[in-house]
Amino acid sequence: MNRPKGSGKYDDEGDDDAIEGGKEQEEIQITTEDLQREQGEIRDLELKKKALEERVSGMERDLGGLNR
Repeated sequence: MNRPKGSGKYDDEGDDDAIEGGKEQEEIQITTEDLQREQGEIRDLELKKKALEERVSGMERDLGGLNR
């Protein structure tokens, strides 16, 4: 029977690593280009995170000045 994942307290973990639905899973090939693209995306996200953190910090300073 099919049952949703996470449906019970004693769900088996990792039992579908090699086989899913009776078929072997395809092996995923990762290239250097894939890694470089991922690293570029990570750098972009880190820059966005830093910019957002700076904005939040600035807002906190502004709010702190209003409370005085």
